[in-house]
Amino acid sequence: MGDAATDAERAFKKPKATVAELRQALKGLLGEHRLLQQWYKKVVSERDQAYVLLQDKYQVGQDPDEDTRRRAVTAELIGEGYDMTGSQRTFRRHKALALGSIKRIAGDSC
Repeated sequence: MGDAATDAERAFKKPKATVAELRQALKGLLGEHRLLQQWYKKVVSERDQAYVLLQDKYQVGQDPDEDTRRRAVTAELIGEGYDMTGSQRTFRRHKALALGSIKRIAGDSC
């Protein structure tokens, strides 16, 4: 037994592969695919979080008026849905997802 791709390739190259062999090859490929999807989502999430932290580092504290406006917009956008006195993990995750979506839509123009 090798990796899923090697096993699948071996099964597909057989002139008379059995249904069980092909099913096992497909099952292995699906498992690998799901694992790769999970890793991809984790990497995208971590990238988005890093980007948000970088944005915050260079935006917050530069101009008190801008900070006040930013807080007002944030409060207006999130309303009562977030408790900003405790853990801000959910807010940071949602902010990262929103910024990631904006970045994907805007592309190189932002």
